[in-house]
Order: sequence, then structure tokens, then C-alpha cells
Amino acid sequence: MTYVIIPTYNESGNIARLVEEIGSLALGLRVLIVDDNSPDGTGEIADTLAQKYAFVEVLHNSQKDGLGRAYLRGFEYVWKRGTDRVIKMDADLSHQARYIPLLLRAAKKYDLVLGSRFDKGGRLIAVWHRRFLSRLANLFVSFLFGLGVSDATTGFHCLSKKVLQTVLDKGVISRGFAFQVELVYLTRQAGLEVGGIPIEYISRESGRSKMNWGEVWGGIVDLLRLKFCGPRD
Repeated sequence: MTYVIIPTYNESGNIARLVEEIGSLALGLRVLIVDDNSPDGTGEIADTLAQKYAFVEVLHNSQKDGLGRAYLRGFEYVWKRGTDRVIKMDADLSHQARYIPLLLRAAKKYDLVLGSRFDKGGRLIAVWHRRFLSRLANLFVSFLFGLGVSDATTGFHCLSKKVLQTVLDKGVISRGFAFQVELVYLTRQAGLEVGGIPIEYISRESGRSKMNWGEVWGGIVDLLRLKFCGPRD
């Protein structure tokens, strides 16, 4: 059984379309939406989708607690239900469902598969400053950790059960976007295999990006803590 975990905050214009696209793949996937108490009604839309589609489940957080915490809660939920692997992706349609079969195919070889914007054949379609920030972030991560991947900050992943267990056993220190890097870091530290597939990433058309300078600085702090203090024991 494979779960697709989708954290949401103010994604009312996107979540229904994404769920429908995942369902149209006809791969027997289950979808878990983890909503961070979105004020725009995303949580209510998610509940409606769960009533409409038997493969959709919803978790509601009582407050906005960050991307990392949303994913951890989702990981705990699917682990208890005996999932074999997990796909994690953004709700804003920048991560396209059509790549899910390719992630699953690569998962036969790797414990953690990255949907990479910067592998050969990948593409980041965004305004110049978003492209610059993504490149700069990956250079910074490479300098700190030397993870040996081209896109450590991607949020589009396929995790094996071994990776899921590693993350749940170890825990994470990152609340925001640095969680993506910490996931790769923990996988490498556990001696598990990491690989990637190229994807085309398209900036959102509906809603507002959650990335702001507060998130950027918070991510830098989390990465420095991870580098110099290590992961949570």
C-alpha cells in the first residue's frame, strides 16, 4: 500500500484538482491530506473529497505548525496503517501527478527518490528570483552537508518503509522548508540509497506561495542547527 501525503494551508483552489489527477492514475494509491487549519476552507474541501473518494483521508491540525510537523504527523498516521512506501508532494500543482509512476519505478532501486528540478532533463519554470533562490539554497546545502544530490530542497519524494522508519525513530528538528533537506540528510546518515528523477516544476497558478523571508531565515537557522548540533536523538 502506498500513501500520497499532501500538506495543505490555503490551497482551496488546487487540492481538488490534484486529488482528481492522482486518482486518474489508477495505481491504487491512497491520499492523506494534512491540513494546517487553513482559513480559506481547504480543510472543508478536503473533507468533501474524502466523502466523494474512498481513497482520500484527512487529518486536521488545530493550528499552523509548519511543514515538517505536518509531514511527521502524516508519517505517524500512515505508519500505523502499514504503508509500504510514501510519496510526499506539494498541493499547489507545482509537483505534477504524472511523475508519480516514475517515482515508483525508481523506488525499486532507491530508498529515497527525489523529484529533481536540477537533474539532467529537469526544469524549473518560475520567475528569475525564485530560480536564483533555489539554486543558491542547493549550493548552500551542498556546502554544509555534501549530500551528493542536485536538488536537496525539492519537496517531491518517494520514501521506502526504511526511510520512513528512520525519520520516525530519529525525529526532525526542522519545522519549515528545511525539513526537505533534513529528510535527505537522515537517509544518507542511515546508509540508505538516494536517487532522483528529473521533473518539470511549474510555479503555482492559484493561491499564494508560503515562501517568504521569515521562512528563508528560519530554514537557514534549522540547517545550521542540523549541521552543528546534529539530528534529534
